[in-house]
Amino acid sequence: MHNAHDPELSRLADCFSRLDNHPPRFRPSPPRSAALLEIGAWLERHVRPQARYDLAALNPHPVWNIIMQRLQRLLERLRRAAGQAGTVVWQWYNSGVLITSRGTVIALDLVPCPRPFGWREPPGLTAQLAELLDVLLITHAHPDHYDRKLVSLCLQRGKPVILPADPAGARDPAPHALFLSGEEGFCEEIQTVRVSVKRALHVWREHFEQVPSLYYDLLLPDGTRMLFMGDGDYTRSLDEAPPAIDWLFVTWRSPNADYEPDEPAAKGSPADALAAAAQVLRPAAVILEHYAELEHVYQGYPASLNLAVEQIQAVPGTDCLFWGEHAVPPRHPCAGGRGDPGAESAIRA
Repeated sequence: MHNAHDPELSRLADCFSRLDNHPPRFRPSPPRSAALLEIGAWLERHVRPQARYDLAALNPHPVWNIIMQRLQRLLERLRRAAGQAGTVVWQWYNSGVLITSRGTVIALDLVPCPRPFGWREPPGLTAQLAELLDVLLITHAHPDHYDRKLVSLCLQRGKPVILPADPAGARDPAPHALFLSGEEGFCEEIQTVRVSVKRALHVWREHFEQVPSLYYDLLLPDGTRMLFMGDGDYTRSLDEAPPAIDWLFVTWRSPNADYEPDEPAAKGSPADALAAAAQVLRPAAVILEHYAELEHVYQGYPASLNLAVEQIQAVPGTDCLFWGEHAVPPRHPCAGGRGDPGAESAIRA
């Protein structure tokens, strides 16, 4: 538990409580936006080097303890809902997403806990996640999207794992994982999920070889069609993507210099970039990822939750699920509106 006598930690916990009172609804919500903005400002003020809650100076870390309480609560709810009929999005830390759909549990870019700061994870946490999953999909090998320990434990349990292949020939010690370059035309059913894999250009990169990356086109057991981009540039990686998808998961901030307001030749804002992608793909819902990632904030990057709020206001059907939240995003009417009737009961479980 956090120290109830510490007013700053109490403020952060209050922000999380306000998010719980105003959950994702995929439309602008002033109270929810205010809470997101306050979380971003709080992290920038308090967790950087030499700040009051320097992320590298405290172990156990009081801020992560509050976040971990949310994640453990999510894990318990997910366990209870995993076998139910509905399809639900469960937001872990950073870009780590779990999808439960008719008894199947899919994880994408799941990192159990940040490891760069040397924090101790709760006993058995990674093993519990590995046991729960049916398939683990990874977009690229950056440590805020890829966790070696989780991959290893999934493979030990015979769980399918897909990773991007390194064009230079390097291989992680995961001999039973499936390494793909995104050019194989891979489309197979894995644990009742149709998985299509395509090459992605990492944001702020010009060549695939700089950061080998994939994006995933998934058809879930209930018919939901979703694209998960990881850190893929969603303005330049989607030539073969299908239109009129249900859910589009995209990364933080601007995808390249064309949409970075500080760049002299910029032609738009991050909200313009997202609007352009949404116009092409026509998703029923956009789920924003990768905001306020702690190592990035520690390195001096902005939390960027203000950009998330701008995108939510600019692009209909958009929301940002913060760590420990879950939701049933809207779907296209032809796919059944809001999905299986069991989805809402899964959330209430």
